[in-house]
Amino acid sequence: EEARHRLRYAMETIFYQRELAGRNGFIGIRLSQQTITDMIDPSDGRKCHGIYILDAIKDMPAAKAGIQSGDTIIGLNDRPLPAEPTSQQFISLIERTPPGSTIRIRVLRPEKRIRKITVQPAKDEVSSTGGLKLSSPPPGLITGGIRIVEAEKGSTAEAAGLKANDLISAANGVSVAG
Repeated sequence: EEARHRLRYAMETIFYQRELAGRNGFIGIRLSQQTITDMIDPSDGRKCHGIYILDAIKDMPAAKAGIQSGDTIIGLNDRPLPAEPTSQQFISLIERTPPGSTIRIRVLRPEKRIRKITVQPAKDEVSSTGGLKLSSPPPGLITGGIRIVEAEKGSTAEAAGLKANDLISAANGVSVAG
């Protein structure tokens, strides 16, 4: 089980660094799809809304700035989140921020402490992945694994026979599915 988790973590890290680093506004967090409503801001006692952070990806701008898994975003650039924020709306706001700019994110920690964190979105940096571009499989079609979007020409991956739309369900006998 431990080997499976380590392998999945490695594959996800490759995916996120390759697919997302360098896009405008990418800071390296995974968000819950559900909005948290009826929260109370401990600093002023007012009702607020939030978006829960599932994961702050290691070595990405958000984690480096101090954002943690389990934090709840309650403000962006000195403003509270809108009345009914969605994770997609938040992502759209972040994507509009060019690399090198700063984003001020206000988070509520699980112990009810407020933190104001300044994050600089990723610059155009891509790490080596053995020539693979990876993605999640299309929803509903396959129940796990990691889909290959592209195996770059002349790469180790291409030489090994991997190609676009192949599904990696295991590596070295260890499952990475679901």
